[in-house]
Amino acid sequence: MMTLENGKPPTAGKQNGGFGQDAGDARNRPNYPDASPSTQALQVIEGEAYATAFLARLQAQQARAEELTTLVQFLDGAMLHGACRVLFKALEGKHHA
Repeated sequence: MMTLENGKPPTAGKQNGGFGQDAGDARNRPNYPDASPSTQALQVIEGEAYATAFLARLQAQQARAEELTTLVQFLDGAMLHGACRVLFKALEGKHHA
């Protein structure tokens, strides 16, 4: 169970189960609230790419509803924001630039 240290999330590492190889401080994770704007922008772009790929498969009639469910469960933070922006524009009938 993760607990707060001094009101802040603990740093990533083996003592907390880790967040991948050599994750370092929790602030280096892309969805940490204090992540750098460039890190968050990259996550938005990655989320947009996932959604765009899903829409391309959907248009080619090669996508299933379960794929969208899996995609949404996988994404969070800035990645989810980017994906939702693409999906919202698609529902409005606009193309993502």
